[in-house]
Amino acid sequence: MKNKNKIWLFIAIIAIIGFAAVSCDDGSGDPDPTITTGSLPNGTVGTAYTATLAATGTTPITWSRDSGTLPAGLTLSGNTIAGTPTAAGTSSFTVKATNSVGSATKPLSIVIAAGSTGPAQPQPGLYAKAPPITAADTPIASVKANDLTASLTYINGQAKGDFTLLIDQDINASTTSRSISNNLTIIGIGAERTISHVSTGSGSASVMIYFSDTASPTLTIGNNISIKGTTATTTSHLISVNKGGTIIIEEGSKIYGHNGGTPIYVSGAGASFIMNGGEISGNTRTSMTSNTAAVFIGGSTSFTMTGGKIIGNTVGPAEDKRFADVFIYDTVTAASINVSGAAKIDAITLDSASNIPALTIGSGFTGSVGINLQRSGTTALETVKSNWNGKSVVISAEGNTLTESDLTKFTLGNFLGSSSSAVNEPISNSHKLSFEDGAIKLVAK
Repeated sequence: MKNKNKIWLFIAIIAIIGFAAVSCDDGSGDPDPTITTGSLPNGTVGTAYTATLAATGTTPITWSRDSGTLPAGLTLSGNTIAGTPTAAGTSSFTVKATNSVGSATKPLSIVIAAGSTGPAQPQPGLYAKAPPITAADTPIASVKANDLTASLTYINGQAKGDFTLLIDQDINASTTSRSISNNLTIIGIGAERTISHVSTGSGSASVMIYFSDTASPTLTIGNNISIKGTTATTTSHLISVNKGGTIIIEEGSKIYGHNGGTPIYVSGAGASFIMNGGEISGNTRTSMTSNTAAVFIGGSTSFTMTGGKIIGNTVGPAEDKRFADVFIYDTVTAASINVSGAAKIDAITLDSASNIPALTIGSGFTGSVGINLQRSGTTALETVKSNWNGKSVVISAEGNTLTESDLTKFTLGNFLGSSSSAVNEPISNSHKLSFEDGAIKLVAK
């Protein structure tokens, strides 16, 4: 009897378990969804956002927002929350995962931080200080913004100091020559800005900027500034750097489009040309003179180039082989001609008479230079050849060591007579560059 009771009790327990199983399942044996996402990453206004929701259970699983709101700019599609947030704050909401068996919900939240709008930009205008200029600085109220002529007029009446001109639009330079007697940096803001030297007709158009002989100022052509020369035929320089003055060409600048004259003319004791980047190109000349170039370096001056390009400057078609992107007069010593970094010059003419100038190459030079050779006062090419034969064309600066592999960085152009009527001849016809005694020299073949 006791055994029968145990059997009936066992049957009853099995029946109860089976009933419970039937009442908790749809009959398929598959589980409800379980949301496994514990939290969502934070976001930032203005920055693309994406996050993926995850769940286990019978697939397919569909997702929806059960309550609350997503951050502005975000939407839920499939199991992905994505978009670009437009407002800062914390948004709380509940997501719902549903499959063929059932559904599950889970509360979540996303924190959106305010986006960075960057520092406020300074106003265009003339400032009585050197760069950098910030939004906290105040331009000189009496000088109209985006006016080069007014700016030069103002600073020339001030005591020695530093000034910065910020321009935010293309402007024209005055057709009247303007001097500079104080340090000035010109920078474009917002985008590249062009200063055009406007001149009509032909002949001696005015120099756009010339340096005072007594003040020894520094003019810096800064980032986002392009200076466009006059398209009228002219014999004038675009920028004339006189005794003691310095012109600096920075990365992000360009000087181009001058027709007839020398774009940058540097002459007078103590004057300097410094190029750290940017480009001087696309300047033309219709006739040849002995020192025709985009950049003329004469007198007791210096030429330093640590970067940038002086390329593609031409003189009208019959004489293009005699043109130089840079002309170094024979009064300039080798110690004052320095090229380093990634500087590139298509054609530099080294002129000689009593002095034999040479390129001085600084450490880490990775650029390239084309070389023309001339001798002042003679049109006889044999005299020019004799004058340069066996002389150093390239030497190294202190702390730098030239090697034979540096030969590939230099190419030979032409022997030049010193007048427009002189015949020129490719240097490679009779000479080559050779590495000797730690220098690169010109030797007869």
